[in-house]
Amino acid sequence: EKIILPRLKHAYTVSESVAGQYKKNYGIKLKVVRNTPIRTDSLPQPSEIVFPQGKTILLLQGSGINKDRGAEELIESMQLLPGNFLLVLIGDGEIWDYLKKLCRGLNLEKKVLFIEKVPYDELRKYTVHAYLGFSLDKPTNLNYKLSLPNKIFDYIHAGVPVIASDIKEVKKILDTYQVGTTIDEVTPQAIATAVISVFENKQQYETWKQNTAKAADELCW
Repeated sequence: EKIILPRLKHAYTVSESVAGQYKKNYGIKLKVVRNTPIRTDSLPQPSEIVFPQGKTILLLQGSGINKDRGAEELIESMQLLPGNFLLVLIGDGEIWDYLKKLCRGLNLEKKVLFIEKVPYDELRKYTVHAYLGFSLDKPTNLNYKLSLPNKIFDYIHAGVPVIASDIKEVKKILDTYQVGTTIDEVTPQAIATAVISVFENKQQYETWKQNTAKAADELCW
């Protein structure tokens, strides 16, 4: 990085925070190109997958469901939530098998559903089923601290409000477009409390859901 970056005439990165870090480290100014989806005219039709009737779907998706990204706490939070909620995890990652073991150990097989990684176009058909989407990265390293996960934009494009950890770039998106909320700490109790709060405030939820359409019009290609 020290050799190459200062020599680049044109350089781009995915968020203002990452650009700021490069500026601090190397004195160069990178332009920002967010990794957002292509805008489509309408929401994808839901997949033919049949979730249990009467369940409110909580979704965590991603191809990098790894340590310190909140998946463990999200699963544990299901112990504190009533039976009308179903947690769906779609994707893979370094701790994917561990999460399945954790779920079995907590006897949560009926409250947590694992779906292996699917192609992006198919994934969008699953995402639209969700009531809430989650992004729970912890600021344990610079990569997570400055992150702006693709799933944030995928949720928004599917019309799904978001509960996220208090990561700077993510919080900026949720606050600017009013499409969700952040939690101060990634713990099972904090997650469960946020879910119940959102579920009980129907008017706020509907406002967030309506706002996803405007946000998707701007956060896109």
